[in-house]
Amino acid sequence: MQGLWDMHVHTLWNASVVAPSFNSFLQAGVTSVRDMGGDLAVAQAPRADLATCRLSRPHTWYPGPFLDGPEPADPALSIALSTPDEGRVAVRRFKAEGVDFLKVYRLMRLDILKAVTEEAAVKHLDVVGHFPANGNIADAARAGLSDIEHLAIEIGGYCLFDARERCESIFDELVKARVAQTPKLIARETSTRLGREEFAEASEIADLPPAVQKYWRGERASTKAKATPEWLASRETSLKHARWMTRQLSIKGVVILAGFDAGTAYVLPGSSLHDELGLLVQAGLTNAEALRAATLTPARVMKRPDMGVIKTGYVADLVLLRDNPLSEVNNVRLVNAVFIDGRQVFASAPGS
Repeated sequence: MQGLWDMHVHTLWNASVVAPSFNSFLQAGVTSVRDMGGDLAVAQAPRADLATCRLSRPHTWYPGPFLDGPEPADPALSIALSTPDEGRVAVRRFKAEGVDFLKVYRLMRLDILKAVTEEAAVKHLDVVGHFPANGNIADAARAGLSDIEHLAIEIGGYCLFDARERCESIFDELVKARVAQTPKLIARETSTRLGREEFAEASEIADLPPAVQKYWRGERASTKAKATPEWLASRETSLKHARWMTRQLSIKGVVILAGFDAGTAYVLPGSSLHDELGLLVQAGLTNAEALRAATLTPARVMKRPDMGVIKTGYVADLVLLRDNPLSEVNNVRLVNAVFIDGRQVFASAPGS
C-alpha cells in the first residue's frame, strides 16, 4: 500500500528525540510526517541529512516555532505576537527561513490571526493550528486556517456534548470554509488512560531519550494527581463526543486527516498512528476512509499530487504488509518492509 502519513507529530523540539522517533515512524510504515512546531534549527538538520542520504528519514514538513499571543502557552517553543503587524513580520521571517507552513497556537487573538493568514496567503503558506482564544466558531472558520487541530478541544469541542444540535450549523461553516480537521483521538484516549490506576508503561519507554522519559513521567504524575472519579467521567464523555464529532464531520464532507500527536505523553511514535486509524474506524469511518486520511488526503492537503498513490511516475513511498488493511484496518500493523523514494529503509525480522 501507499506509505502512511502522520499529520500531527512533535519530534523536532529536542535534538535527541529526532533519530529514535523517525526510526519508529519508518518501522510502522510512516513515510511522511507533518511536524507541528519546535526548534527551527533542529527541524532543518534532518532535512539536510535526508537530502544527502546520510540518514533514512520520513519526508518531513515543519513550521518552526508556534505563533502565539503576547503571553504564549508554551514560551520555550513560541513566538509571541502582540499586534497584527508583528504577525505579518513573523510570516515574512519564517517564509525566508524555508518553513513549509505556519502553526498558530491557542492564545493568538483573532485580529492577529487574520493578519497572519492574509500575509501567509501572499507568501503561499498554509496556516494550521489551534482554535483562537477570543474568536467564535464562525470567525475561526472564516479566518483562513487550512485545518484546525483536535476538534477545538480548547472550548470543549465545536458544540457541547448535551447540545449536539448546535454542531449542525458549525459543521456547515467548516465545510463552506474548507477547513480540514485532525481529530487526534488517540491523544485523548492516552491522556485519559494516564489517570487510571491500572495504567502501565509500555516496555518501549526504556528505549526513548531521557528528555522524553522525564517529560512523560512528569505528565503521568500530574494526571494521576487530578484523576478523581469525576475527572475520569468527564474525560470519558469527552472521548465519546470526539468520536461523534469525527463521524459527523466526515459525513458532512469535511476533510479528515490522521494524526496522533506523537511527542505528547505516552503516545508512541509510529505505532500510535495505527491506533489512531483503529479509533477512526470505531468512530464510524470505513476502513477505506480511515486509510485515505493517512495516505491520499494528506498528500493533497500538502499539495503533493505526486504522492499518496501507487502509480507509475509517482513518488515510490510504499509499505509491504502481510494482510489487507481494507478488510481489517489493524492489518496496517503487519509491516514487512518500507520503501521511501523506491529505496528500502526497513525490513522486519524473519518470522516476525
